[in-house]
Amino acid sequence: MWQHLTPDKIIPALESLLTADVSNIVRLAIVLLVEKKLGQDSTWASYVNNLPLCEDMHNTIFWSKDELEMVQPSSVYREIFDQKVCIEKEFYVIKHALVKK
Repeated sequence: MWQHLTPDKIIPALESLLTADVSNIVRLAIVLLVEKKLGQDSTWASYVNNLPLCEDMHNTIFWSKDELEMVQPSSVYREIFDQKVCIEKEFYVIKHALVKK
């Protein structure tokens, strides 16, 4: 039988610490973090171990301040800035749940 790694797989202890407005993307990220913390004991270890590292991802969200300044005159800069603000807000909402576990 196939299993899926989905946002609803979040452990109850963490679910109870989250507000209803936490997005499914954030919930799935938490599920992945828990699986990563389990290491080889995770059912998903072979999958999680093959996920790219931040430094291997060429996404603008990970650009340095100097790299961002190169695109500041464009609309891309504003989009990146808005995305970073959104991520920071979501992290602030879930940070307490991650610290406890």
